[in-house]
Amino acid sequence: MIRHILFWKYTDNIKAEHKEEWALHFLQDSVATMDGKDIVTGRLCGDVKDY
Repeated sequence: MIRHILFWKYTDNIKAEHKEEWALHFLQDSVATMDGKDIVTGRLCGDVKDY
């Protein structure tokens, strides 16, 4: 099994406008649109979490 882990930094604009939670939900919703579809061959699941 191959696992990909991505990290990102919020832009200064997102931080200045306190939109970190909005950006997290946007990314979660974006990844969720791939669930149940064969967009990436062999993809089992996708999660976006805030640590």
